[in-house]
Amino acid sequence: GANGVTADLVAWPAQSSLAPHRDRPTLLVFAHPHCPCTGATLAELSGLLAEFAGRVDARILFCHPSDASVDWWQTDHFATALAIRGLRVGTDEHSAEAENFGASTSGHVVMYSPGGHVLFSGGITVARGHVGANPGRQALTAILRGEEPATRRTQVFGCPLASQANTL
Repeated sequence: GANGVTADLVAWPAQSSLAPHRDRPTLLVFAHPHCPCTGATLAELSGLLAEFAGRVDARILFCHPSDASVDWWQTDHFATALAIRGLRVGTDEHSAEAENFGASTSGHVVMYSPGGHVLFSGGITVARGHVGANPGRQALTAILRGEEPATRRTQVFGCPLASQANTL
């Protein structure tokens, strides 16, 4: 596995097929469906969305490498994500959107303002597969409360998105 360093994006990438929400922040999560660490990210995300229901447009994209089977992304993580209220779930064919947004590690979260500017980029777990208090989750909570976060960038702990294999 790798500890991804967040990309220096400032605005929503023009080449993306996705668009930011016009009236509330957009939260994008890039995940590897077979990464064991993804469960911790989903747990943190579930807690965040329970607290801020309807106040953020949250979407998770599970990578689907070009050489993977058609149903490769259908894992327990995908099913867990589908059960999280307020989370839109999709696949990222050939990891194209992850590339557009500079996400290379499972669990990379990026939050944008309604105008498409980066408010936060990084991970929302403190270590690989670890659920609990962490700077990323605290930053997102502060932003959604209209407060200034202590940080706007954190490290991402997880498997490389481009890999088909479980890379632990």
